[in-house]
Amino acid sequence: NLEALIKEVFTQRYNQIEQSRLARIAQLDVQAAAHPVVELLTAGLGPLFEACLEEDGRLYARFCVQLAADPRFEMQDLIEDLGMTSIPSLRTQIAAILTHLPDHVLQMRFRQALSISLMQSSQFAERVEAKTADPVAQAIREAAVTLAGYLSAERV
Repeated sequence: NLEALIKEVFTQRYNQIEQSRLARIAQLDVQAAAHPVVELLTAGLGPLFEACLEEDGRLYARFCVQLAADPRFEMQDLIEDLGMTSIPSLRTQIAAILTHLPDHVLQMRFRQALSISLMQSSQFAERVEAKTADPVAQAIREAAVTLAGYLSAERV
């Protein structure tokens, strides 16, 4: 079954990313952060961007972009169905900060932000291969700031 194989490939590497992400989230002091949404997103994005420093991580980032574009899979649901808790944890913590936005707006933005973050990591992977990438910490921070702006933007 092709779908089961795709899920298995996704899960094998994602488990490593998940463990690193959970450890980073646990270390955060969100109340003390000047920009708590950016800090949470930095913790969430870091493991995938850092994986892109290795060839198999770059391949995985591209695979995730393709998976996110596949109509058979909804990435957020796939992650939650596999029992991965870091993304729901980030979502809950960010929603507690962005109280000015209705829940339905945040949920829509979270789904889109996941796809955006996968594209950001894939583009970083391309720049790593081309040897034009910013230092990984700077790339992670820029991606987090961009996503924070998207998630927290006022409705017009």
